[in-house]
Amino acid sequence: DFEFSFEIPKKGIADIGTAEVKLPPVLENSELVVVRYDLPFGLSAEPDSTMGQIVVTKDGKPDGEKVGDILRQTTYWRGKNPGLFDVSKNADN
Repeated sequence: DFEFSFEIPKKGIADIGTAEVKLPPVLENSELVVVRYDLPFGLSAEPDSTMGQIVVTKDGKPDGEKVGDILRQTTYWRGKNPGLFDVSKNADN
């Protein structure tokens, strides 16, 4: 399993929290890539019915996502509250 953590603002710029994440690999040879973007940003990805996953369709920034990468999770904001969205569990939606 991939285990990692990263800091996210809790209630604003001065208040920081830590997200703890544990993901099982979905491919035999997998590696974890964490990409950070300033807002707004663009992400090109769509469902791949043969894999049952959301797959990147256009390369991002040079050290970021590449065509064929699987998008597993992303952060989101609901009002002032951040969270993690499990993209791979919702690929069929």
